[in-house]
Amino acid sequence: MAPERRSFCYYGHKFEEYVTKNDTSTEPLNLSQQFAGVFQVTIGSYRLLCSAEMDRAVEKSSSITEHIELKFNIRVRMKGIRTIVIGLRDNNGIVNSLVPLNITDIEKATCTWSRQSFFNFFLLFAEFLQQHVTNEYSHTHKDVVLFHFLPSSQTISMTKSSDSKYHFLPDWFFNQFI
Repeated sequence: MAPERRSFCYYGHKFEEYVTKNDTSTEPLNLSQQFAGVFQVTIGSYRLLCSAEMDRAVEKSSSITEHIELKFNIRVRMKGIRTIVIGLRDNNGIVNSLVPLNITDIEKATCTWSRQSFFNFFLLFAEFLQQHVTNEYSHTHKDVVLFHFLPSSQTISMTKSSDSKYHFLPDWFFNQFI
């Protein structure tokens, strides 16, 4: 990784620490600990069980909590997050201001991303998986299907691998639930 890129990653971690850390704590934020929300979403006829990191929860009242995600991608829409907070920094990594952004406003202002395009792509992709990826992932058969987007040709390639580095369900899960 280039030194500049490494610095940008560090800036991101420090920003996350700054905006999520309890003001009274003198201990540094442990970035290896995460809070993940588990939620179900339905897209077309497909029900998905997802898990996603939550960076911060903001109490609105005694009964309502709004979760804040510091990174923006499709996860924010699927989790129902309405607002993200970004830090505007200079080239030295100094955050000069914090800006709350409404997700709907971002979608309206950009021409590069469309929620409907994502959902259309997802439905086509899920249908393809249902028709062509039929082997079950089990104790004895642990092939994983890998997809890779090739920007130069605007295509997606598919390969199968039994390499253990891609195995994502641990044996204890199979013993407990399957």
